[in-house]
Amino acid sequence: MKSRLKRFWDYLDGVYGLLLILYCSLVFGTQAVLANESFTDILRGIFLAVFFSVLLCPLLLRWVKKLRSLPDGQQAANGKDRIWKAAFFLIPLLVMLVYFAAYYPGGFATDVVNQYGQAVKGQYDNWHPVIHTLFAHKLPLTVSGGWIGSVVLFQIVLLSLAIGYALCSLLRYTSRKVVLIVLAFFVLNPQTGIMGMFPFKDFSFAIGTLLLMTFALHTVFTKGAWLRNAWHMTAFILVLTAVTLFRHNAILFTVPLLFALLWYAEKKRILIICLATIVLVAAVNYPLYSALKVAKADQRQTEVLGLPMSVIGAVVVNRPEALDAETLEFAYRVAPREVWVDGYIDGYNYVKWQPETDNDVIEEYGAVRVVKMMLKSMAASPVTALKGLIGVTCPVYSLSYFYHLNGAWVIENPYGISQQGIGALQHLLYQYSELCSVIAPHLFYSLGALHLVLILAVLGRCRFKRRNELKKMCLALPVLVYNFGTALLMTGAEDACRFFYYTYLVTPLLLILYFRKKEEEPAVKGKTV
Repeated sequence: MKSRLKRFWDYLDGVYGLLLILYCSLVFGTQAVLANESFTDILRGIFLAVFFSVLLCPLLLRWVKKLRSLPDGQQAANGKDRIWKAAFFLIPLLVMLVYFAAYYPGGFATDVVNQYGQAVKGQYDNWHPVIHTLFAHKLPLTVSGGWIGSVVLFQIVLLSLAIGYALCSLLRYTSRKVVLIVLAFFVLNPQTGIMGMFPFKDFSFAIGTLLLMTFALHTVFTKGAWLRNAWHMTAFILVLTAVTLFRHNAILFTVPLLFALLWYAEKKRILIICLATIVLVAAVNYPLYSALKVAKADQRQTEVLGLPMSVIGAVVVNRPEALDAETLEFAYRVAPREVWVDGYIDGYNYVKWQPETDNDVIEEYGAVRVVKMMLKSMAASPVTALKGLIGVTCPVYSLSYFYHLNGAWVIENPYGISQQGIGALQHLLYQYSELCSVIAPHLFYSLGALHLVLILAVLGRCRFKRRNELKKMCLALPVLVYNFGTALLMTGAEDACRFFYYTYLVTPLLLILYFRKKEEEPAVKGKTV
């Protein structure tokens, strides 16, 4: 009996196979919950999900182990490399300029118009991070003399510079062919072009995380030598501060990143980075915001209670008779039943923004009471509540959830902003996006597929018992902690395309880390990028 268990454990590839089985069971099991109504059918679907995961996951791990390692890079640049380095910046810029011409002056959704208005009026509130409003809106408008198009042009130039820097850096650590594949993935992804038209905080966050992950790879591949350079360390601190400020939940990325780098950099340097970042963040949040008379954002509890409200909402819409009087009274104080029925779509978000909705009720009840009502809703109608929970979080792990923007738009606004782009180009880009959604949906539009690839790479190429490989595992934590942590704060699945866009920029860098065979070597003086 013992030998059979040992053989089965070896077949699974031990704890690595078990972890992958648990994850894949989650991925396929949630599909069973969404596809079935009866408890029996759901259990049957979950059983099949586990059964096929047990069969499939060990084979996937063995396949990943057998994949060839990526070739190493060149330590010295030559003339051809200089040409390629220029191309790594110019190609993304030209692609983004095509989108800019098509959708000029860019995408101005509700959040964007709000931030643009703050920059124009000089009156700020911190619902959207003010530092982002100043950086991505106020700065380009001031430099350009108020040109509306400068807002989007500014961020696509920054993205092109960040991509160019990242790809030039990768040339040191892998072959030109691999770097070109990464470049192709970036520029062929329709999400890059469309998201680049919207000056959301999420896009600036994505640019910053791409830079941070590139800095992290330099630190890893040089065994900490890259961070010993004062200029490099200063750049790391400034970008880390900006990323931390660009999103209110950015610490879910930045803190795990610093933890991962503790394995590679000198602890005193990480401590200096932490202290300097805290000081800069405090300086922005207090002296700067006070000087600008920034109004504090209200309804912060509503912002973080999206998941409980989505679970409660699912039961309110589908099984209101199962709820207790307190929860039902709370729900109908927030919004009338017809608003719940008409506005609940994969989460609370659409309900949240209806004119009849009173989000102050959520603030009045507070987080503890709302979470308790969520738990009571789950007990009263487990299947319906579970569907609500999965509906709002599934973009992070589902292999069948695809969401993409097919174009940029401008909402009605008081600032005279209107779309003046080239219609023929818009049509071509729309057709290209639709084509990608048919022939390569998992490549460009499925965050769940990207996560599965990353988790496969971590479990298939690294071992806990090998110190060097354990250290590499930690580099995946920023992405996984941020994405799965943010999923617990979401109010609706439709926001996933912009919340998690950065993952498409950062994951290719991590895959190079995991599939590169050569051990890290100290940087040669004067040769770091």
